Amino acid sequence: MSALRTAVLLQQSLLSLDSVRLGRIVRDAREPHQDFLDPFQSDNPDAIVKRHQNFDEILKSSKSVSLRTRLTKLVSTTCEYQDANIVTMAADEANTYQLTNSGSWFNKACKLNDTRSWIIESIEHGYDLYLIVGYFTVKNARIREEVITRRQTGGEFEIPTTILTTTPVSLTPALGAGAGTRQGHVRTFDVHGEQVYAVQYRKVVFKWYSSRSLDSASLEKSNRWKIQWGVRGQEDDGEDDVLEANLTDELELDFEEQYVSEDGTEEFLF
Repeated sequence: MSALRTAVLLQQSLLSLDSVRLGRIVRDAREPHQDFLDPFQSDNPDAIVKRHQNFDEILKSSKSVSLRTRLTKLVSTTCEYQDANIVTMAADEANTYQLTNSGSWFNKACKLNDTRSWIIESIEHGYDLYLIVGYFTVKNARIREEVITRRQTGGEFEIPTTILTTTPVSLTPALGAGAGTRQGHVRTFDVHGEQVYAVQYRKVVFKWYSSRSLDSASLEKSNRWKIQWGVRGQEDDGEDDVLEANLTDELELDFEEQYVSEDGTEEFLF
């Protein structure tokens, strides 16, 4: 029996570890550090941590060629007026953090009144909800760019500031540069520390029931509860007044491309 393939969303830019937390419920899968709820702020969930020392070998694998290209774009800044660009990336290590028993964790969170109120508010405003069940990081990434640029007025390289605010960048002129209009360079820089490049989610899906058709035992479930009058613009007539929240691996997100990991267990979406 083949392993279940899980969907992982590649981020638009690298995120700090403080921006992501296992067990967090978010309203925007592309912005895990905005509009979120941490149900148990002082209680860190059980997690599995996988450490990969050969991250450069992972990137070179046949099934990750496109993923390697996308990852390097997250860390490096594309040179202006660029004609050619060969980018390589390496890292001291790469880590995968995954939430243990995500379904049980979510059901436990749904018992809390604050979680229920936040979920109802999100539904009223039309948000989709996602539970963070994993994230992928690189530590001390090193980027090397070999570029040929077309020089115009000034023709200066700019040190990237969005990610590397304090990281030095070295520029080395290449041999055989063009006569005034084209110039070859090798640019290298480091990203110190551990950065998040992808987040794994499970989507929260909802079912509605009528309290008239449920007995008390069926109603009193951790992930099922009766809502108060006013939600969804309905009167308290016993019709569709009970909400059940569950998790699914189908993210239902729009994405441009997808890449499958070497072992076939993760599907990266961008």
